[in-house]
Amino acid sequence: MKSINKIWSSKLWWLFLLILVVAVNLLASVFHTRLDLTKEKRYTLSNASKQLLRNLNEPVTIDVFVHKKNLPSEVKKLENSIAEFLLNCKEYARNNLQFRFLNPYEGLIDSAQTRMEDSLNYFYGLYPSVLSAPEKVGDELEISKLIHGAVVK
Repeated sequence: MKSINKIWSSKLWWLFLLILVVAVNLLASVFHTRLDLTKEKRYTLSNASKQLLRNLNEPVTIDVFVHKKNLPSEVKKLENSIAEFLLNCKEYARNNLQFRFLNPYEGLIDSAQTRMEDSLNYFYGLYPSVLSAPEKVGDELEISKLIHGAVVK
């Protein structure tokens, strides 16, 4: 007990604390886990989903269509939740699950955007929705077309 008191009373306590923090970080990086404290286990994959992901025989690619424009926080929060969910799935599928986030409107002029919307609707059943929200508080109302969806290949 005297040796513990000696450490805390000396100037080496910060070194002990630093070593402890580094050790905890190393353990956390090796033993990655996630706690779902929600009542309905909203952020937990079912055992069947985990098993399905572990047993993927060939690579599966998920293209997630998002709109990178300044959007309300609710839309950004949804996109972050999707990314977290896919990362969680990828942990179980290992190298057999790939995903990427694509902006279907990036670099397209108006006529090409319309053709892109038609193609996504025809091939994948994705169609644009209209969002009207100011970019920042106090700005004028801006109307944006969004295509949110995912295609599994």
